[in-house]
Amino acid sequence: MGRLRGRVHRPGPAAGALGGRVVIPTFHPAYLLRSPSHKKECWADIQLAMAELGLPRPG
Repeated sequence: MGRLRGRVHRPGPAAGALGGRVVIPTFHPAYLLRSPSHKKECWADIQLAMAELGLPRPG
């Protein structure tokens, strides 16, 4: 999971099951409960998703 997260994954010509959806992987909430040091990385993923959606970045 660590190698996939941190960037936007866009479907290619053979999108298959994604059906044209953009995917931004992040950590599962249960993992964050066991490894709270990764919360900062998860927050960065959430901000990336917000930017992708055109939402304002929280201060």
